[in-house]
Amino acid sequence: LVPPTPPEEVTMTSRPLAAVGTLNEGKLVCVSEALAAMGFEFELQAVETTSGVADQPLGHEETVRGARNRANDALAAVEGALLGFGVESGVLMLDGQTLDFCACAIALHEGGGAQPLGLSSAWVLPAPVALAVMGSGGGGGYNGAFQAMGVDPNPTGGGVLAELSGGALSRPKQMGEAVAAALLQIRNPRMYAIALSAAAKKGVFPLDASPSARRGATSTD
Repeated sequence: LVPPTPPEEVTMTSRPLAAVGTLNEGKLVCVSEALAAMGFEFELQAVETTSGVADQPLGHEETVRGARNRANDALAAVEGALLGFGVESGVLMLDGQTLDFCACAIALHEGGGAQPLGLSSAWVLPAPVALAVMGSGGGGGYNGAFQAMGVDPNPTGGGVLAELSGGALSRPKQMGEAVAAALLQIRNPRMYAIALSAAAKKGVFPLDASPSARRGATSTD
């Protein structure tokens, strides 16, 4: 008979755990794809969280605060998690126009330094939609306002961005920009004065990572 695998061997071969503060499938895919693109190796566990801010965050500060709240709550809710991800969508006012953007915050277990943060590109909302999301354009909200303009909001796919751009842009791509921008700080911890735990480093710089990823673990540039 083949003896069972000792528990310690199972632990050694398992990937580190990261918590994601959402049950939204699109956001989970964005986090997973951004991790893979950076060469990270983490198991993801989704957990429902609340942002602690308005349903439609206004401005960078409120949107980032919502992302940080989700990241911290996710990390606290999932036992053994080394990273906690929070992704939040918001709007900001600039030059008399309302722009849509996304923010990602990452909470670290036994880490130090600033909490990694990333922002996406932003795009201008049509005036009727801007009025709707600001609460003065009727009760249909973001998706309802676009539907009234004849645009399928496609909330479980590429979103309005994909519909308007013919697929060149999408909500998942936009969210992925924010996640990747936050992850680059973890990929270059010395540059950003981030202290990663030894366990987290196994996921950030796995043994089969590319040479450039391994250089990132020791680079001080």
